[in-house]
Amino acid sequence: MQEGTLLPRLWPLLPLIPLLLAIIWGTGFAPEAYDTLRYSQSLAAGRGPTYYAPAGIEVPPLRSPLFAGVVGLLALPGLPVDAVALVVSALGWGVLALVAWQLARGWGWPAGGALAAILLATTPLLLVTLGMETGWLLALGWLALSLALGREPAAWSGRRQAALALVLLAFLLAHYSLATLALVLLLAGWQVVRLRRLPLEAMVALGLATAGAGWLAGWQFSDLLILAPSALAVLAREWLQENELYWLLPAVAGLGTWAAWRAGRCDFALLAWWWAAMAALAGEPAVGVALALFLAGAGVEGLAAYLAAGRTQATPVQTLRVLLVAVGVPLLVLQGVSLVQRTVERPVTRWQLEEAAAAWLAANGRPEATIHAPARLGFLAGLPAFPSEAAGQGSAPEMLRALSQAPPDYFVALHSIAWDNLTRTGWFRERYAPVEQFASPYEAASPYTLWQYQSGLFDQGQQRPADVTSPIGVNIIGYQFYPERVEAGEALRVTLYLEATQPITRSFNTVVRIISELDEAAYAQRDLVTPRSLPVSWWQPGQVIAERFVLTTTNRISYGAYQVNVSLRPAEGGPFFPLFQGGDVNALDRINLGYVAVPWGGSVAAATPVGATFGDQITLDGYELSGEWTPGSTVGVALYWGALRPPDGDYQVFVHLLNEAGELVANHDGKPVDSRFKTVAWQPGDVIRDEHLLTLPADLPAGGYRLVVGLYLPETAERLAVQDSQGNAPSERALLVQRIEITP
Repeated sequence: MQEGTLLPRLWPLLPLIPLLLAIIWGTGFAPEAYDTLRYSQSLAAGRGPTYYAPAGIEVPPLRSPLFAGVVGLLALPGLPVDAVALVVSALGWGVLALVAWQLARGWGWPAGGALAAILLATTPLLLVTLGMETGWLLALGWLALSLALGREPAAWSGRRQAALALVLLAFLLAHYSLATLALVLLLAGWQVVRLRRLPLEAMVALGLATAGAGWLAGWQFSDLLILAPSALAVLAREWLQENELYWLLPAVAGLGTWAAWRAGRCDFALLAWWWAAMAALAGEPAVGVALALFLAGAGVEGLAAYLAAGRTQATPVQTLRVLLVAVGVPLLVLQGVSLVQRTVERPVTRWQLEEAAAAWLAANGRPEATIHAPARLGFLAGLPAFPSEAAGQGSAPEMLRALSQAPPDYFVALHSIAWDNLTRTGWFRERYAPVEQFASPYEAASPYTLWQYQSGLFDQGQQRPADVTSPIGVNIIGYQFYPERVEAGEALRVTLYLEATQPITRSFNTVVRIISELDEAAYAQRDLVTPRSLPVSWWQPGQVIAERFVLTTTNRISYGAYQVNVSLRPAEGGPFFPLFQGGDVNALDRINLGYVAVPWGGSVAAATPVGATFGDQITLDGYELSGEWTPGSTVGVALYWGALRPPDGDYQVFVHLLNEAGELVANHDGKPVDSRFKTVAWQPGDVIRDEHLLTLPADLPAGGYRLVVGLYLPETAERLAVQDSQGNAPSERALLVQRIEITP
């Protein structure tokens, strides 16, 4: 059969077909495209190939460094990154069409190759691959297969080996995944078997390329296999339901595979199908669909050649024409119908709403603000985005999980039943408020509501980790409270981070209290159902929710430090659930979260300054003495302590009166502030007024004495090292406060 003359003259127009389709479609890409485009956007802005994501959110790997780099460099003159990506992606499909046509011509099937080229050139809209590297990846993969499967091993010159190595390098950099890595390794092994030797230079270059691509992709091999076989069936159904005539495609692609086998190209078909299978497992169905289209087109002419080889009365040309009409025309028609349908159904209004919301965020949001929104909106806004398409599209529990992991500054959501259910909860209303809406009567998901996080006192204070387990399947993994000092009648705000370890079927009560450790009297308490403002069924295993409590102290709370503790108990009442802290097997009925202080409200102006430090933790800033220093009298020693940092232990204070021989004649040992302000509760900035009373013996001789103070651990009696204001360190770790003269 002679090749026609029309397509050879028009082949330069093949790349224009996907380019024209791309221009008609516009810059609305699949969500995964924007991960790569964020790297391109950063590169075009001069920040290098980086991806900024909020803390705690996994940064997607740069799986397509070549595409991202080309788009970023072309966008340097100030061109929009998404528009550049659209053009580069469409040209990739045009190049793929040319590669397919040349491959088919090399097999002696020019007409079938022309059909395959046209089918492939019109495919990017059907596979939703615009803005992505798919076309270039397929073209490089097929070209690598063609080079590696050359007919004569002896013809493997150094130039050909270099060409294959270069193509494989570009192939790996085009998209690094399970499929590309597997194909490269398979082709490398294939060449070793065929040549019966190891081409050292090519293997070294290939190894370096593989390692480099893996490094750029972040070596996340665990993420390469992302789909189960059941998911493949879902993908197949979605594709075949695109148009009823697509059921014709598997049969014709099978004929194309058979024709490739008859033409001696079985190795190409088998390796290509193997690559397609691996790509499907990696979530890349476009590889298999494009191969099916190529074989469907090229296989038509192969089948015509088989039928014309003495098996029919028709001439080869007549047979080819019949098959092109019977198979090729339906394929082209269904391709055209699908293209028109896809184009008409473009979510143009939704894109416009996304662009309006992105413009508002770009103008009003802080540069460092984070946003939870559809991928395209986040990209257009130029803000650090949580990679989520669940905004208004997933279930309410899914959206709750996304929000509770790390609440973003803004949340943009489509109108949906699930989203409406979430926004009605108390949990959401405590944190977010609507600031803007973007609506259109032509979009079912309208309005887009832009919610802003309402920061407040609950966001103050340091978040601390916890390791508390319970038998009800809920762990306390963290907490924070603010402020660390309260006055009588003021409120303490406590946040508990609770993680479900199993499905939660019943609510329970969480009890948070402020108590005195001396007598366990409660000065504030909240006993609330948990989860307080969410349906229990929304709390899934592994999900963390933050429960908030406001504890208002009573007016009778006095100066000192008070314990903040938490307990869990059944909602209907009864004893507390046992809690286990830090792996300890001993059950507790409450867990101490820390201490809140009621500060001393007096003045230290009349105190005598000291300026001593104890153990690089505690300072003695001053002291006051009261009473008569006479035998039998009681005198007061007021010490004014401070903290350089939270002390390591619960120390006890000693106040000793020593005679000139160093013998103890009077003393008072005790916890600070009559055990109402433990040292472990001291914070930098606190002023702790700690008064001790010394009762002097009635027969105390007159003369000179030394008043010394210090701190020690009661469990070991070990004193804290002390250093006075001059830098001297007393050997007995007792600070000389003042020399006392006892008068009769």
